[in-house]
Amino acid sequence: LHEQFPDAIYVDATNQLVIPGFVNAHYHSHDNLFRGMSSPLPLELWSLRYTHLRQNMTVEDVYINTLLGCAELLASGCVAVTDHVRFFPHLDEQCLKAVFSAYQQAGIRACVTPVIADRPASEALPLSEAERHQFQQDFSDQVIMPAEEQLSRIETLLKEVGQGEDRKLKVGVGPSGPQRCTDQL
Repeated sequence: LHEQFPDAIYVDATNQLVIPGFVNAHYHSHDNLFRGMSSPLPLELWSLRYTHLRQNMTVEDVYINTLLGCAELLASGCVAVTDHVRFFPHLDEQCLKAVFSAYQQAGIRACVTPVIADRPASEALPLSEAERHQFQQDFSDQVIMPAEEQLSRIETLLKEVGQGEDRKLKVGVGPSGPQRCTDQL
């Protein structure tokens, strides 16, 4: 092999285990700093309880959150990630660019797939009319950006950041759970 590939770097891996890098195919970088902050709750309720934290994140918070996640991913052997970023109720363009910037700086392969939905959270839960009203007061159930506008922002992001010259960074579309998306979406 040395004769065939004289410029290659060779590593003596005698008595070592060599495995390929891992791929995290479902990740949420926006929640890195919120882990362990609540009592055990069902997914929908946990997500709703922490929606306000996501809404208050600055562009710098998003960048640091994502970069922290990159360090954790790389340290655990992940070399690629599909990041379902969620900035609800709106897809903030500057925050999406901050996510891309963090992945670019870390050098990790990433497909950034903004989470989109076109149904309010209260419609996704089996609630009575009274419970739905209370829920909307407690969690300030927000009007969601129209699906067309969400998709338009993702298309704009794709045009602005492209797919990366080295193909390490990509843009995808991440529809939320079927309970939070209409059939049209």
